[in-house]
Parts: sequence; C-alpha cells; structure tokens
Amino acid sequence: MNAVEIEQAITDLAEQPVQPEEWFLVPLIVIDEAVARIKDGSITGYVYDPKAAKLVKA
Repeated sequence: MNAVEIEQAITDLAEQPVQPEEWFLVPLIVIDEAVARIKDGSITGYVYDPKAAKLVKA
C-alpha cells in the first residue's frame, strides 16, 4: 500500500491545535463493531486485520 501524507490540524480537548502523526484507514462498519464490542465488553481478544479489513479473534 502506498503511503499518503495528510496534513491536517485538529483541535484537542484544551482547544489547542495539534498535528496528528498517525492515521488509520478503517472501514466505518469495523469502527461501529469495535464501539459495540467495547460497550458490551466483548472487545477482549479481537484485533484489527488490515488485509481482511475486519475484526478477528486474536
């Protein structure tokens, strides 16, 4: 996968601008699943598989 440089400043909780150094390309459905698993406590033992673009049992 080719790297793409993204120059984007965001504001932190203290209203200070910050320049993120890492970005992750993750499908929204995977983020939704991760949030649901965090809420119900079932996230333990799962990792993100970037090749499969999904959460998998570790």
